[in-house]
Amino acid sequence: LLKEFARRPGLRRFLAGHRRLDPEAFLWPVIADVTQGCNLSCRMCWRPGAPRRERASPALFKRLGSAVLPHAREIMFGCRHEPMLHPGLARGIAALDAARRRQGLDRRIGLLTSGTLLEEDILRRLVSAGLDAVMFSVQTTHARTYAALQPPAVWKDVEARLKAFVAASSGDRPSSAVQMLLMAPTLAHVVSSVRRLGDLGFRRLRLLQMVAAPPPADADVVLFSGPRGKELRAVDGGMRLPAKGL
Repeated sequence: LLKEFARRPGLRRFLAGHRRLDPEAFLWPVIADVTQGCNLSCRMCWRPGAPRRERASPALFKRLGSAVLPHAREIMFGCRHEPMLHPGLARGIAALDAARRRQGLDRRIGLLTSGTLLEEDILRRLVSAGLDAVMFSVQTTHARTYAALQPPAVWKDVEARLKAFVAASSGDRPSSAVQMLLMAPTLAHVVSSVRRLGDLGFRRLRLLQMVAAPPPADADVVLFSGPRGKELRAVDGGMRLPAKGL
């Protein structure tokens, strides 16, 4: 169906004008890993063993621009691996930006990162290349819990980088948000973490629930629905589980 939208603009006009359907509503966000490496060993990550050094080639970035971008609402780099490890990330984003300009497309280009490698000069290069959005993966702002979940990162250092990012990213580009997993070790710090991230200047937060985890983090998964579901209550400005606990 998406291919038909691209090949037949008349079909897009028919759907929009006669069926009151917005073709853009059918476009999906696309997530792409451009490396197979990471500088962290997160407890909740499925990445097995030592990271491999494979990286996306310039041809792959070009292919994303020609074959994927017309059918995607956005392309986000980073899933199980750290996109900032790709030495040609800025050039790849620039190639995508050129493709969307050439095709007259209004599509977002973003990345998901831990923030541990995002220096101010790198950020400026990425924004100049066409980066629109950055999503930071931060599970908690509680220093000891953060260190246990995302070694060898240290929250104090990451916090300084996030603060510098907010100061350097004036205006709407790049837009910023935080992605946070709800896990057993982080529940006690959810409210304080949200407040701290707000103090740093972030205004958008996406809370995610893990439904499965690799063996090291299996006990950290908390389900909030189904027969094993636990009820999360807000008490005195904080969060806690029922008396029976986990």
